[in-house]
Amino acid sequence: MVFLKWEDYLIIAATIMMSLGIGLYQSLKGRKQKTTTQYLLGSGQMAAIPVAISLMVSYESGITMLGVPAEVYMYGMQWYMANFGYFFADLLNRQLLVPTLKRLEITSIFEYLELRYKSHGIRMFATVLSIISGLNYTGTVLFVPAVTLEAVAKIPHWLSIVGVMVIVVIYTLIGGFQAVVWSDVVQAVLMFGGIFALLIKGTMDSGGIAATWTAFSDKGRLNLFNFDPDPTLRQTFWSLVVGSTISGLGVPLTQVSFLRIKATPTVSSAK
Repeated sequence: MVFLKWEDYLIIAATIMMSLGIGLYQSLKGRKQKTTTQYLLGSGQMAAIPVAISLMVSYESGITMLGVPAEVYMYGMQWYMANFGYFFADLLNRQLLVPTLKRLEITSIFEYLELRYKSHGIRMFATVLSIISGLNYTGTVLFVPAVTLEAVAKIPHWLSIVGVMVIVVIYTLIGGFQAVVWSDVVQAVLMFGGIFALLIKGTMDSGGIAATWTAFSDKGRLNLFNFDPDPTLRQTFWSLVVGSTISGLGVPLTQVSFLRIKATPTVSSAK
């Protein structure tokens, strides 16, 4: 069964054209930007808000948009305790790592390893590991929404995967970092719009806020504070907070985050 109507396909097409249009606009706008730094970092003078939104969207993929709701639906809201760990890690990163990373006169986080340890081999080893990790992550990110589109629109998953890859590569190559950032901003608006539309529609169909909350509570999904120290449990406050803190401390050390830290003009804006 195909659930989408012609209006839905029109919105999909418009979204694609917006991303490509942003890439073309940034390409025409930035013809005077001929250095690698200008192309990769937007000349290092980008405003903090769009860069921050871009960073958020870079870590909010189809895995998050589809996986987290499924996780909460199946096992409850305990997962949200991970946000405490990420918040704590962000506070530490803001004071300890961001100022140092911002002051580095490099465009690749892996270049720091070569400068620090005087070894090109270490830099290449870390780069290869990052590429392997990125390919694994990107494959999952592309596959999850592709399967969803195949279910609701009968679009073959291979076509979705190839199509998304081609579109992203085109607007990134022609527009550089600024095209990526502003495309992310547009995608963030669509993501939040979709989330709020689902919340409103779902709540209305469930009988209102009170009825929705009662159903959620009766099904045992309000399991937010499980302080059981048993490490074999699926999720507890301790495993989620400690795990997300450790994970969050590594976020600024990825190339995705590093480019955005360097794209802002000052240490304050980077923070």
